[in-house]
Amino acid sequence: MGMKSRWSNCLLLTLVLISFGLISFSGCRKEKNVIDISGGCTFSGVKSEGDIDIGEPSQDVEEVITSILQIIGIPKGFSVQTGDVQGIIAVQHDDRRYIIYDEAYLNEIRRGSNGYWVERGIFAHMIAHHISNHGLTVEPGRSLTELEADKFVGMTLQKMGASSTEVIEALNMVRNILAEDYYPEIISRISATESGWNQSGGTMNSVNRFSPRPYDGGGVPTTSSTVSRGEIAGFLTRWSEAQSYYNFSDYADCYSFGFQGMKMNKKGRRVYFDYYGWLNDRQEMYARASNLSVRASKIRVISRDDWGTTIQFIQDYYTDSYQDRGEKLMKLHKDSEGLIRIVYEEMLSSY
Repeated sequence: MGMKSRWSNCLLLTLVLISFGLISFSGCRKEKNVIDISGGCTFSGVKSEGDIDIGEPSQDVEEVITSILQIIGIPKGFSVQTGDVQGIIAVQHDDRRYIIYDEAYLNEIRRGSNGYWVERGIFAHMIAHHISNHGLTVEPGRSLTELEADKFVGMTLQKMGASSTEVIEALNMVRNILAEDYYPEIISRISATESGWNQSGGTMNSVNRFSPRPYDGGGVPTTSSTVSRGEIAGFLTRWSEAQSYYNFSDYADCYSFGFQGMKMNKKGRRVYFDYYGWLNDRQEMYARASNLSVRASKIRVISRDDWGTTIQFIQDYYTDSYQDRGEKLMKLHKDSEGLIRIVYEEMLSSY
């Protein structure tokens, strides 16, 4: 076989190997950046999973992100990328945090009604997950983190100049595709957003009806001292006794002005309350309760993040006319003076 024939055969073999991906030349093509998006938050509640390729964001998206971070005074601790995702997603992969958006979805938002604020609302929601160090897993407490992020949307967009109506539209757009078994119901998310807008605008002066301490403006907590197990037990004893002894002012003092709560109504639907609504509802309920007794047992820590320490326990609630036992989820946060306050409360089950 001649030299020319041997080179032709080698070239043919090389081309075949390349076509089947069995060999490649370094530097011939750029490796794709692939991450797993399973468990991320997609704002609309549509579940996401699997590996996707991600790319560099556009300049205008970077400017939107920067404008949000500047208004709240928080540094950027995550990466923004494009990718084939369901809309816009916040996700954690290999100890790194990402906000990934689909360009076609974003362009559709911008062409829609109120697109300017809808875009900023969705990105603010994703940013809230990251600056609050939310775990982004589907487990007890997921409603809590979603409502925290929605409240952050209201607070942030109010500071950026949005009206309450414009802010609410950022959530109304997802009404038809919301996965309610996975995220809070849309009415609760809208209420959380309204609550954040009101607090950011300083329109909650009525809180002083329940607490003698001055209203602090309801700033978004981004750091939290660890609440120890001993502190948790002592706090729950105070919280339980304040109810059992009808000491409503002490009970109200257990709650943060930034509180959010979910209560099960008579129709089995979860109803959202902010600080004022929760205490107003409880005050009316306790006024009717005879021989009230509340006790917490089997306390365990679920998670810790920058918003506080999430715990789960068994609550026994007793009056002459009503008895209830079930699992309760609660989140505790230390304020600037080191005092423990409740920032979230929800009854998970009742039996």
